[in-house]
Amino acid sequence: MKLTHRNFVSNATICFIRFACALACLTSPNLEAAVVLQYHHVDDKSPPSTSISPELFEKHLEYIEENGFEVWSLPDVVEHLKASKPLPDKVVSITFDDAYRSIYQSAYPMLRDRGWPFTIFVATQPVEQKLSSFITWAELKEMSKNGATIANHTHSHAHLVRQLAEENTATWLQRVREEITRPERLIEKNLGKTEKLFAYPYGEYTAEVQALLKELGYTAFGQQSGAVGQDLDMTALPRFPMTNVFGAMSQFKTKVASLPMAAKKLAPDLKIVTGDALAEGLSIQFTKQYAGITCFFEGQPLKLKQTRESIVIEAFPVLPVGRSRINCTAPSEELGRFYWFSHAWIKPKPDGS
Repeated sequence: MKLTHRNFVSNATICFIRFACALACLTSPNLEAAVVLQYHHVDDKSPPSTSISPELFEKHLEYIEENGFEVWSLPDVVEHLKASKPLPDKVVSITFDDAYRSIYQSAYPMLRDRGWPFTIFVATQPVEQKLSSFITWAELKEMSKNGATIANHTHSHAHLVRQLAEENTATWLQRVREEITRPERLIEKNLGKTEKLFAYPYGEYTAEVQALLKELGYTAFGQQSGAVGQDLDMTALPRFPMTNVFGAMSQFKTKVASLPMAAKKLAPDLKIVTGDALAEGLSIQFTKQYAGITCFFEGQPLKLKQTRESIVIEAFPVLPVGRSRINCTAPSEELGRFYWFSHAWIKPKPDGS
């Protein structure tokens, strides 16, 4: 065939389009992802470890509003992830734990005025006891009519990972089951509907508790950092805890734009740690290859070796008693946005508490 100018232009255009599409695939962020933010108190006078000031909370909302983010309800985000439906870029979902009164007094008016959805994970015992520092059922019902999803955070806000001295595995799991199913019944009774969404108290869980939640049909969220995506375990989805310290605007801008970074395998794969379980190091195999991974523990950088999809940390610090976590990030192809992975451990006291 004789190559005319028209043929040449047409072929060149097709080549350019193919190249541009390929480039877009390499540089565009994962559109099956969202960031879930976790708040507790929205108050100046509550415990600093779980509090954000109303002023800083409003700055978060203003930044979301002014920088191209879409605020989605948590049920919609979960439905899209489960169905492998694409999400728009920069989707964020706002959640609160424990149903503190400041959520109703300070956060709710700001969200209602914007018409934004949000989720409150409710520990139902203090609501049933009508404690003055918690939201009432009537107020929860009001909010549920104005964008709020009311979800499950156990009945008594128990440490689900703790097996009591008089319990065996079966009786422990039966108690945990009741901690989960009782709030479901109470929410249904008082509000007329319930969602199969759960947040672990203190972000603590074990494989047995995860299996129970899966059996009961729940999607569950922890308190380890990172964005949610389809490669992640739907019974251990991450959220970014937001306080005056960890929600400072310099950090918030990075966290709210983050992308999911899923691990395929951890060795050793532990959630409850005793003794020096990580003395021989830690290896993490991710689901894809990331360039330039950096990891931090207790705010300090870790020395690591990277080979394709995996990293090895040979000299891992001794874990302190209580909850601790590792955070790993890698730069994405989009300037200023990072893939983010986090894993949490619990090291009990010698008495098991």
